[in-house]
Amino acid sequence: MTPEQLQNARVVLKTSQKQLAEFLGLTDRQIIRYENGTTPIPLAMSRLLEILINPKIRAKYPDRPSAKNNPGNISVAEIVPGK
Repeated sequence: MTPEQLQNARVVLKTSQKQLAEFLGLTDRQIIRYENGTTPIPLAMSRLLEILINPKIRAKYPDRPSAKNNPGNISVAEIVPGK
């Protein structure tokens, strides 16, 4: 995943750098480093984000509210209660 793809993933997820960082257990500064290319994006994080933003992958799990109600969109609020 490139820094630009990470930024696009955040747009699709409708989340801020801070919200994404909280979800992933990171600091918002770390997300900024990933997005500006200072730090390489870990493969596991790339794969997780790709799963979250890819409607074809999410459609395989129809019990997800976003997959049933809105297959093109998902937000961190749907994933993490209280966000």
